[in-house]
Amino acid sequence: MRTIEILMDSLDLSDFASKIIHPLVRLLDSQKDRTLPPELVKQAMRTLCALVTQLGKKYCIFMQMVQKTLQRHRISDSRHNALVKDILDVCDSSHLHA
Repeated sequence: MRTIEILMDSLDLSDFASKIIHPLVRLLDSQKDRTLPPELVKQAMRTLCALVTQLGKKYCIFMQMVQKTLQRHRISDSRHNALVKDILDVCDSSHLHA
C-alpha cells in the first residue's frame, strides 16, 4: 500500500483505480472477521486518500461503497472526509451548471 501511495506522486494510476480501491475496501471490511492493526488501517486510508486526490471527481463512483464500509466499521479519517467533501462540492456544482 505504501508503494502505491508513493507511486501516485509521479504516476497516473487512475486507470487502475478500481483494482486499487476494491482491495482496500475489502481489507477494511475484513475487520468483521478479525481486528486489523491500527497502522494497517491508517496506511489503507493514506493510500485511499492519495488515490482520491489523483482521481478528483472520478472518485464519485466509488464514494458510496467506501463510505458504507467506513461507517460499518466506524473508521473515521479527517483527511478522507475533507477530500470527499471537496469532491462532493465539485460534483454538486457541476450538476448545477449542466
